[in-house]
Amino acid sequence: MFQLHNVIGSPDSSGRGNLITGEIISVDQTNHSCQVKPHKDNIPQLENVPLRVFNLEDDLGVIIIPEIGSVCLVEFLEGSTELPIIRKVQTWQKIIIKKQDTIETTIDPEGNIDCITEGNAHIKVKENVEIENQAGMHIILDGTNKEIKLNQGDHQIIMKQDGTHIGSESAKQPLMLGNATLRWLTEHKHITTTPGQPTSTPIPPPTKDILSDDHFTEK
Repeated sequence: MFQLHNVIGSPDSSGRGNLITGEIISVDQTNHSCQVKPHKDNIPQLENVPLRVFNLEDDLGVIIIPEIGSVCLVEFLEGSTELPIIRKVQTWQKIIIKKQDTIETTIDPEGNIDCITEGNAHIKVKENVEIENQAGMHIILDGTNKEIKLNQGDHQIIMKQDGTHIGSESAKQPLMLGNATLRWLTEHKHITTTPGQPTSTPIPPPTKDILSDDHFTEK
């Protein structure tokens, strides 16, 4: 390793390790570390520099994931080149809040939220809201198109501003209207024919009035 004291001096009076500035070259979000290119030419590129983790109560940890190219401040703990850590970053791409390996929430600079719960349900909150669980049930609240989609396997329900589609978005068979159908069944008549013969066509015959104009099914 390089001789740290030759390029950045001694630890400050607070007892903290030496500090240098650099640029984030890459980020390993799995291992929460990054590569840093120091601004000083006589310091080699730093590999696998740990990101700072803020430990909170109840096993919660907060990690700030920097943007590639962000200026950062690297601290060498105890003045050792073997113990670098990212102390601060100028710009960040997201904040991760974790509880052990069971719960994880991610927040980006635009305020979008991505959460994985202990039961492995996945919730995404952006302009749209998405919820998905291990059973393959999927709900989308689409703020762009102003519609709600419910999916489970091959089954789908789409609720739009102008109506509902069951089975798929291309469903074209209108649903029957309960009250209108009951009224028609109550009011219509058949003309009796010779005993043993089929009855006549109902009078009046059914019309589109007993079918929905807005809600459709595929099958």
